[in-house]
Amino acid sequence: MVNLPACGCPLMLVETNKSTVIRVQGLEYLYFGGTNYLGLSHRPELLEAAVKAFADFGFSCSASRVTSGTNVLLQSLEEELAAFAKSDAALTLTAGFMSNTAVVQGIDSQVNFWVAAKRAHGSIKAAVQQSSRPAVYYDAHSISERTSFREEFNLPEDCTLGVFLEAVDALSGELTNVQALISKLTDRDYFIIDEAHSFGVLGRGDLGIIDELKPTDDERLIRTGTFSKAIGTSGGFVLCRREIIDQIKNESAAYVASTPLSPVICAATRESLRLIGEEPESTIDRLSANIGAMNMALSKIGLDQFSVHRTPIYLLSGLPGTAELGAALSASGICIPSVGSYFSNADSMLRWTIQAGHTAEQLEQLTKEIGDFIVDQQTRKLH
Repeated sequence: MVNLPACGCPLMLVETNKSTVIRVQGLEYLYFGGTNYLGLSHRPELLEAAVKAFADFGFSCSASRVTSGTNVLLQSLEEELAAFAKSDAALTLTAGFMSNTAVVQGIDSQVNFWVAAKRAHGSIKAAVQQSSRPAVYYDAHSISERTSFREEFNLPEDCTLGVFLEAVDALSGELTNVQALISKLTDRDYFIIDEAHSFGVLGRGDLGIIDELKPTDDERLIRTGTFSKAIGTSGGFVLCRREIIDQIKNESAAYVASTPLSPVICAATRESLRLIGEEPESTIDRLSANIGAMNMALSKIGLDQFSVHRTPIYLLSGLPGTAELGAALSASGICIPSVGSYFSNADSMLRWTIQAGHTAEQLEQLTKEIGDFIVDQQTRKLH
């Protein structure tokens, strides 16, 4: 048996990654980590597009767009992304982490207070902490529609809020009560939805949580996200009205002072969007089927809380002997990376992710190992 090191102490050294199978310390493991939800990062179509882009443009744009202009691949990607997401306009950045920073920098002068969840992703907290405006933090698990944020935090009635929300909890995979948050806003407030784990996963067209909400008034709605989750490449994006995009371009150092996405990444991302649109059976539909299969398999071993689960992120919390289960999974050739160094209080949690590329046999192998462990734990208690 190979002891797979916990994330960060030290980092797990991955020698090869084939999406659902990785090699660590010379041995192959069935992989239930990472975020390549639609299985696109290993598609040959992306490589072909990337190779052509390299031949035409090289690896890097080398400098800010302000000094070096915008190449046609980058411009085409933003136009196609906006059309794909049914947004007025789109802006791309070199990392998902930068998306929220760019938004805060872009509209900071229009906001009096920033509002974010207590357990918000580091990209959100880092962004609002850099702001010149004060920030308040709500509990995402106990959102009440009965009180507004102004009442809850004793804020002036005439103030403008910039409210951040993560559509999917990155630890548990649970959906946030978006409608409850919307009810707490006024038409003066900016509403920023971080769709990192929902874009390409949720919605009738896999456009994210917003595809299900169908808001009638989206004048101040801003969506942020990353290509590194469902899309299978890398980089960040902002989706909103063109006027707000222009404001971000004028005010955000994250945009003005940074090198844009590599032409190679632009080409691969464009190909990913094309594949999602043209081949839903191998991407969207396949992931949805795997989520359903995983839910059913977990219900069969007594984990009924997952019967209506909708995302590819799974969290089994309050589980005694998590380290022992991790070792058992490793011994059986299954790798689920530790989240202990990324999320606080994760010692009794087992968190895994699934992809469109996982086979039925692979999903069955994982649930069987978890089920056998639970039965063994229950047997020990009886004796």
